[in-house]
Amino acid sequence: MVHLLPLSTALLTLASTISAIPTSNHILHEKRNEGPQSVWKKHSRAAGTEILPVRIGLKQRNLEHAERFIHDISDPSSPNFGKHWSSEKVANVFAPAKETGDAVVEWLVNAGVDVRRIALSKGKSV
Repeated sequence: MVHLLPLSTALLTLASTISAIPTSNHILHEKRNEGPQSVWKKHSRAAGTEILPVRIGLKQRNLEHAERFIHDISDPSSPNFGKHWSSEKVANVFAPAKETGDAVVEWLVNAGVDVRRIALSKGKSV
């Protein structure tokens, strides 16, 4: 019985760790300990015509190459030295994959968001 106690403790720890692993592929970027209930007070229901701006950040492409791109235009021995990128080129190179944007737009439309209300940012995110 004495030898089983550390083993059972280890198994319980492992079980609690496994149960804490998220089952989806979503990533939690931010968490607040207090809910808005501590600050906000319900006043009235928002009008159905009220517009609530929401921004959704999508995974960008080519971020792993950013340092190489910067060195390419800042190294005097590079043939691209001094050939700075336009903001449009930066947006295009690092924009999320088209499939990603399309999937989010489809999800929003299926949730009842009017497609005419959906716009892409300059970085081509939703």
